[in-house]
Amino acid sequence: SGWRDGGVADREEGGAVDLGLKGRGALVAGGAGAIGGRVAATLAREGVRVVVTAREIERLADAEHELGGSHAGSLALDLRDPASISAAVDDAERLLGGIDILVIAAAGRIFAPMWKWTWEDWRSELDTKLVGTVDLARRAAVGMSRRGRGAIIGLSGIAAQRVFSSNPMNGAANAAVENSFRILAAATARHGVRVLSVSPGMTMSDRYESFTHLGLEGIAEAIPMGRIADPQEVAEVVTFLASDRASYMTGTRVVVDGGRSTLDARGGLPANDLED
Repeated sequence: SGWRDGGVADREEGGAVDLGLKGRGALVAGGAGAIGGRVAATLAREGVRVVVTAREIERLADAEHELGGSHAGSLALDLRDPASISAAVDDAERLLGGIDILVIAAAGRIFAPMWKWTWEDWRSELDTKLVGTVDLARRAAVGMSRRGRGAIIGLSGIAAQRVFSSNPMNGAANAAVENSFRILAAATARHGVRVLSVSPGMTMSDRYESFTHLGLEGIAEAIPMGRIADPQEVAEVVTFLASDRASYMTGTRVVVDGGRSTLDARGGLPANDLED
């Protein structure tokens, strides 16, 4: 059926590969974001019933519309608040009859060189991207372990392994999330739970489209495939990993970066000199 925009397979209706996910229940945290929204829609295409979350529930209107009959519910979730995390897991378990798939697509919110961050910036980013993400994953893993089946997939990013001087705390938090997910994977593997990280490279979204002042237009040239990822390309990988086709995969990270990680350790954004 060809390719669209140099990357994403153009699937005709009825042309989806059956991944055996029909009837399962998924909680997608960050369902209002570019990647999270596409993950939710792609899971729904495979017959998964999906609960989506966002910090502000009003932001989920587009995701709800796209999910159609697969939409099982929308929840407000603040990953900085343990009570909100606990309530979201309990509510999703009730709405779905059990969480079979958890996808956490929490995005970093602050882009600035390290010396311009405040103490509050560091705490907010770590509470969301690290502490909240790991807490949500471990809480969902309890029910999955009891049922003997489950897949947890966290979206990290290549900043975990590379140098992005304009996004230092997001990279540090992502690296810590990936390590924590390996620990959780080892603890739950014999209970039928798989835990994985997906590490996207630069992916197109409203946020990145607005970052021309960071030299975004030059980033594509630094990627071996010569372009920034479409969120659907990341969603396809996540959906595959959530399925039993990836049944022997756990405790690892899957990189989706157009070959960027084959190059040097710098992430591609320009360095921010101390005098900036």
